[in-house]
Order: sequence, then C-alpha cells, then structure tokens
Amino acid sequence: MENDKPSRILVVDDDDETRSLFQNFLEYEGYNVDTCGHPSDIQVPEQYAVIIMDIHFGGPKLDGIDWVQTRRSDGLPVPRIVYATGFNIDRATVQKPDELLLKPIELTALRKILAEGA
Repeated sequence: MENDKPSRILVVDDDDETRSLFQNFLEYEGYNVDTCGHPSDIQVPEQYAVIIMDIHFGGPKLDGIDWVQTRRSDGLPVPRIVYATGFNIDRATVQKPDELLLKPIELTALRKILAEGA
C-alpha cells in the first residue's frame, strides 16, 4: 500500500451488495476497509481516515446525517465523511458534507475524492 493512502476506510450502508462492492473496489485500490450496516454499529470512528456513509437507512433509527450531526454537536471527532446516496440529496447538500457521491457511484469519482486527501 502506498504511503499516501489512509490506513482505514469504513463503509456504512444497509445494502449488503453495496457494502461488498465498495469493499472490493477499495481493497483492490490498496485501502484497508471495514464495513457495517448502520451508523449505530460504528464502534470507534476515530480509527478511520474516511467514512463512506449512506444517508438513507430503513427504520426509525438515526440516518447517516443524524449520526454526523450528533457527533459534531457533542464535540466528538468526526473523520472525513463521504456521503453516498441516491435519496435525500437536498438534505445532504444542506449539511455541507466533505464530499457527496450520487448512486450509482462512479468509481473514478470515488478514486479522485480519495486521492485528494483521504
């Protein structure tokens, strides 16, 4: 792995196939990748250089934007966040994410985002 790549990336998405696609691509690119199905499953976010976060999760639990807002309002550290969504695009842009990727994800766009400071 090259020195300019982060030691770890976390992918948070409730869709198993999407998590697997991200993980396979990122590992092929030389990143260390962990995955989970919901923001409430994130154990130690500080260990990640980047979190690729879906926004919309089924059910009444908090979504990706809520998780980020809660951590920031509590004064807790938040790694670089890349929102990945096909829903709630207006809400995502209002939150001023570090980066926003629209699904279906263009892998060249993801590669460029990570190369620019992940």
